[in-house]
Amino acid sequence: MDILQVLIARYEANMSECMFQMNASILRPTEKGSLNRLESAVEKYTILKNQVDVLQDLRGQMLASQKFQRQEAEKQNATKKKK
Repeated sequence: MDILQVLIARYEANMSECMFQMNASILRPTEKGSLNRLESAVEKYTILKNQVDVLQDLRGQMLASQKFQRQEAEKQNATKKKK
């Protein structure tokens, strides 16, 4: 589980860098290469955002699975205690 959070944090840090590049490009639109930098930053940001979304979905699935397994174990323990 922690490995997912580490990777999410890494991607989010990279997304912040991309956002900085996008803002810088927008604030200085006449600077040479500004359009290319903006386009590149948007592309990288989009990829990173999609990766974060996938990892968050995976984390959610893992948490749901763990919760289900705990509930099943509790049911089994309750059944054993009744006998």
